[in-house]
Amino acid sequence: IFSDEENNQPTRYVLQSLPTEPGVTVELNGVALSVNDNFTQAELTAGLVTINATQAPVLQSASDGLTLFAEVDDGTVTNSATLAIQFNKVEDAPTLTTSGSVIVVENQSTVLQASQLTFADADGDAIAYYRIDSPILTDGFSVQRDGEDLTVGDTFTQEELDNGNIRIVSDGTDLDTSQSESLFIRAFADNNIASNAAPLSVQLQPEDDAPVLTSPNGVRAFENFVTPVLSSALNVSDEEGNPPTTYTVLTSLPDNIGQLMLLGEAMSTGDTFTQADLDAGSVRIDLEDLDITEAMTAEIVLEVEAGGLSSAPHTVEVSISPMNDAPLLTNPITLTTISQDLPATLPPQAFTDSDGDNITYSAGIVNEGTSVVEPL
Repeated sequence: IFSDEENNQPTRYVLQSLPTEPGVTVELNGVALSVNDNFTQAELTAGLVTINATQAPVLQSASDGLTLFAEVDDGTVTNSATLAIQFNKVEDAPTLTTSGSVIVVENQSTVLQASQLTFADADGDAIAYYRIDSPILTDGFSVQRDGEDLTVGDTFTQEELDNGNIRIVSDGTDLDTSQSESLFIRAFADNNIASNAAPLSVQLQPEDDAPVLTSPNGVRAFENFVTPVLSSALNVSDEEGNPPTTYTVLTSLPDNIGQLMLLGEAMSTGDTFTQADLDAGSVRIDLEDLDITEAMTAEIVLEVEAGGLSSAPHTVEVSISPMNDAPLLTNPITLTTISQDLPATLPPQAFTDSDGDNITYSAGIVNEGTSVVEPL
């Protein structure tokens, strides 16, 4: 406030010194002024002259000032005057400085690291605790403290975060595709002033599931034959769409029944064959030495690999069918002279049939010097 005995009015003000507090500026219509800059009475009256302390890192209340003189409308100048300024500390809220990304795989859990979520406080106040402001929306995933689910409004301390007590956990619910979510967390300083809700990126990823091997109809084979194992007999499903690559024999056929073969070589426990071998018909079941009269079953135990993971052991049932064997001459017929019009007798059980079929007979004469049989 300036007074003049002749009632002259100040027209402009000239700055002789500025506030010394760091980050404090005197501004005219938003533009910082320097020493010897001036502003008019009209600008002052219009509220265009301001003292801006928004960038001042004031940790405690402080006193400061500026010095200026005025020119009045008769051309004279006043003496210098100091305007006292009192800065009052305003408690600042914590602000987010680091927000990382947490990766959580289906059926697993991930510790929330203190380095993935950091806040700073301009006043130097420590972060005391955190509050969850939004949940994880995907079913099967949750935030936990020592195994206990945390929901919206629940809090955890800085110490719990530092000690690895806070986890994002999957309960094993199947996740078909990767998903991205934001978990909003608010930090509270030890003066109980809260930050804005800050997003923490949470990447939810499906687990790479092992393939599943099935054989709905089993494998069919025949006595006395070598039968290829058809690729259609073994079904492989993989949730990630990985193709089957290698099959491992865990249990082969018993030796008294036959052999599981690859390119003519018998396979035993630990041997492998590929999907390409199967598709090419190179995997076969050899029952050439088997002699049975009734259908029977045997078992082969396999596992398959797809996408670098192996399936659980799977038992493949082999259904074996007997073949109709020809009768065998088991009691040789000795040469004999047969008189015309007299019967001839065959030895008992001259022929037998391993399948138990009834045997019928026919007779003929082999022409001398040929293999032609002429019926009698």
